[in-house]
Amino acid sequence: MLEPKIIGDSQGVSASVMLAALIISINILGFVGLLISPIIIILIKALAEQGYLEAWLDLKPGEKEEVHS
Repeated sequence: MLEPKIIGDSQGVSASVMLAALIISINILGFVGLLISPIIIILIKALAEQGYLEAWLDLKPGEKEEVHS
């Protein structure tokens, strides 16, 4: 229970996001998911901060997707 809090605080990721990622990855990958999940979450956070996720999703920085009704 303390692992998501410790990892989240040290890496600047929300403890709830880290806990959810750990639970999902453990259910899908088992013990390996416990080891890989923090690495993946930290990688995604770093990519988002650098703007690579927006580029890969064809969004300009600061632009949000609009919902057309």
